[in-house]
Amino acid sequence: MSEDPPLNWKRGVQQYGGDEEMYKLMIERFENLTFDQNLASLFGHVMKMDYKAIRSDANTIKGATK
Repeated sequence: MSEDPPLNWKRGVQQYGGDEEMYKLMIERFENLTFDQNLASLFGHVMKMDYKAIRSDANTIKGATK
């Protein structure tokens, strides 16, 4: 595992033109709309040991974080 923090706050704020509140809002939206749903799907597939779906879910989560 990386020693880097999972979220580079300074870089993220810069990507939103220095608007920290907008960046925070976007993180909250991502968590509520994307992350929670995909994590639940990933958990379900792990419980079923569906490796193809696990890989797909993990890639979806990873891609959405970029």
